[in-house]
Amino acid sequence: MRRDRVTHPGRVGKADRRGAAAAARELRTAVLAAVGRGVVDPAELGEVVAGVHAAGDPFAEHGRLF
Repeated sequence: MRRDRVTHPGRVGKADRRGAAAAARELRTAVLAAVGRGVVDPAELGEVVAGVHAAGDPFAEHGRLF
């Protein structure tokens, strides 16, 4: 209840196996590397961010139940 998992169960799935600080560092590194390569399109940067989030998804190996 204190972590608000009852009223907002979707937040539980947004966890990152690396931890918040490591995930933030990884995200910053990936975005800076993409910008350094000349990527400035928001859609392409969004793909970079999505890739970093997917790499830390603790439920990536789990299949859907239904």
